[in-house]
Amino acid sequence: FRNKTGLGNLINAIKVDGVVPHIVSVTTTEANGSYGGGAVLDFTVTFNEPVTLSGGTLDLTMNTTNNNPVIVQIPASSINNSLTAAGTYTVTTGDTSGGAYLTIMSAALSGGQHLYDQVTDHQNETDLDVSSLSGGNLADIALITVDAVLPVIQSIASGSTNGLKGIGAVIDVTIVFSKPVTLAGGTLALVLNSGTTLNLSGISATNTKSVNYTVAEGETTGGATGTADLTVTGASLSAGT
Repeated sequence: FRNKTGLGNLINAIKVDGVVPHIVSVTTTEANGSYGGGAVLDFTVTFNEPVTLSGGTLDLTMNTTNNNPVIVQIPASSINNSLTAAGTYTVTTGDTSGGAYLTIMSAALSGGQHLYDQVTDHQNETDLDVSSLSGGNLADIALITVDAVLPVIQSIASGSTNGLKGIGAVIDVTIVFSKPVTLAGGTLALVLNSGTTLNLSGISATNTKSVNYTVAEGETTGGATGTADLTVTGASLSAGT
């Protein structure tokens, strides 16, 4: 059997693409480390072939939370016959990865839009599974954590015995913070209801700080007999902290 002239050329003109568009990797060139509020983290989404987003956004859910999961959106204007798309995550106050390395948990398209390649039939067959990317996810590339949760004072207590304290009595006071903190300068001032202020310094990478309060003449927690319990009525940071 002999091929008719041009038959082979006709078959060769038919191209087959049975692979639907999908994400190959999510990578970053950011340095390893922990990032706080205001940090801008750039990353790159790579697809298996050039793709176009018909509209809306490509929504990437990070493994960070701020009461709700943090979602980074890449607009359709950035995905137009593109093999890669650039994403930017700006860390805001309250964001945290809970000690885990930053990664993409899921991907979705907003507003019923489509991500398609040159085969128009593929627009309803996009694979956005990011659970096992052949080229790696963020946490496979860089060891980045996010911690923009502000530290707070959790408790202020004393190990001194209960009772009425007079002039010269030494009362130990211990502050517990929600996370290790460093006082970069100045002082942390604790205002007591006895009429004095305790100024704390030398706080470095610790979640506790102790200070001694020595009762001075004229100080009282209420009236002539100090009828109220000793307590902290306010706290503030001085200039330079």
